[in-house]
Amino acid sequence: MDALSALLGLIRLQGAVFLSGEFTAPWSVVTPEGADACRMLMPTAEHLILFHLVVEGRCEVIIADAPPQRVQAYQAVILPRGTPHRLASQAALAGRRISELMQAEACGDRLHVVRHGGGGEACRIQCGFLSCDPRMAAPLLDSLPDLLVVSLDADGGLPWLAPMLEYAVSDAASPRPGAGAVLARLSELMFVEAVRRHLESLPPDRSGWLAGLRDRVLARALTVLHQDPGRDWTVAMLATEVGASRSVINQRFADFLGRAPMDYLTQWRMQVAAQRLRDSRDSVAQIADAVGYRSVAAFSRAFKRAFDTPPARWRRG
Repeated sequence: MDALSALLGLIRLQGAVFLSGEFTAPWSVVTPEGADACRMLMPTAEHLILFHLVVEGRCEVIIADAPPQRVQAYQAVILPRGTPHRLASQAALAGRRISELMQAEACGDRLHVVRHGGGGEACRIQCGFLSCDPRMAAPLLDSLPDLLVVSLDADGGLPWLAPMLEYAVSDAASPRPGAGAVLARLSELMFVEAVRRHLESLPPDRSGWLAGLRDRVLARALTVLHQDPGRDWTVAMLATEVGASRSVINQRFADFLGRAPMDYLTQWRMQVAAQRLRDSRDSVAQIADAVGYRSVAAFSRAFKRAFDTPPARWRRG
């Protein structure tokens, strides 16, 4: 399994679409930011990646200190850090809080529908989120910009995704069981495709975890560390496995990740351990051994340094 797939499997994104917006120009709405979005949409989540899929028409996406981003039908805008933003028919318009519009509309058991605007040009948008643990997802989230735009049609190289989304959006407006789950899974797929497109577009001189996946040596090193975190790794062993010298391995980790290979391995081990503590019934000793610690005490100290809480308390949530 490649490094990106391994990380995506570990952070276990959970997607949902919470609102279908039917807007007519002139219109402008302010979306909830960061902690407010968590409280409103998923109180148990620590971090939400927000996204908006334009199904019909076009709109502007406005975030602070950046030019407005124009998006149109079957383009999606993704905000990995939940950056505060507005959606509008024109960037200059003042916005109304979308939470106020949601309170004014009853949604019952179906997708929440909000209708707002002045009666002009129509724009339909599906709004959703992906929840994740920000500590587990940090390598990826730190490598992404505040805003990603991906085209989900033939022009964007994804002719198979647009008709699937069109069906899912229509189905989500019905009372059929499982309709929301279909759209949620597709939203997760949409995020992965956006990350892949962003990776492909990065300039050659870009550093960071995601950019490092394009470097053959570093990508291979990350893959083998991810596949076998419990092995008693040394830089020499890693170099042999990858087919590069120790100096090259050290330099690649420093250039792209700003840390030594064994420091990165420790972080990955703690991420794997955190996931297993939450999702398995394995004992702390079994998990410690699985991630390369022969001493439970040493593992517990390392885990507390990483997550500021001991393994047993982490498991209890």
